[in-house]
Amino acid sequence: MNTLVERIRVGLYGPDGQQTPVLARLTWRPGDPWVVEATFLRSTRPEQDVVWLLGRDLLWDGLDAWVGDGDVEVGPGEDDRQVELLLSSPGGHAGFVLDAQPLAEFLCATYQEIPAGQELLWTPMDDELAELMKENDQ
Repeated sequence: MNTLVERIRVGLYGPDGQQTPVLARLTWRPGDPWVVEATFLRSTRPEQDVVWLLGRDLLWDGLDAWVGDGDVEVGPGEDDRQVELLLSSPGGHAGFVLDAQPLAEFLCATYQEIPAGQELLWTPMDDELAELMKENDQ
C-alpha cells in the first residue's frame, strides 16, 4: 500500500468574491483509508499551514452533488469542471474552488489502493483497539 500525495492549486474566495490562488497538498494514507488530509500551504510561513481532515467518500460524492453538513461541505462549482469546498470552524470560514479533474484522479488512485467498502480489511485493528482501550481508561 502506498501513501498518495498530490499538490493542487485552489482558489480561496475572498470577502469581495475574488479568488486568491493557494497551493494545497492532498495526502491519503492506507493506515487511515477513510481520510484525505488537505494542507493549505503558506509558502512564507509553513508553521501557519492549515490542515483539514476530509472524508474520502465525502469528497468523491461532492464531485456530483452537494454533500456535507456542518464543518465541511463540498459540491459541484458553477461549471462541471470545478468543485467548491466550504470549511467552517469556530475560528472562521473559508471557501475554495478547485479543478474537479485532478481531485477525481487523486481520489480514483486512492480507491485503486483500497476500494470503497474494503477499508476495514486494511485497517490495523490492533492499533485501533489499543487506542480505544486507552481512551476508555482516561
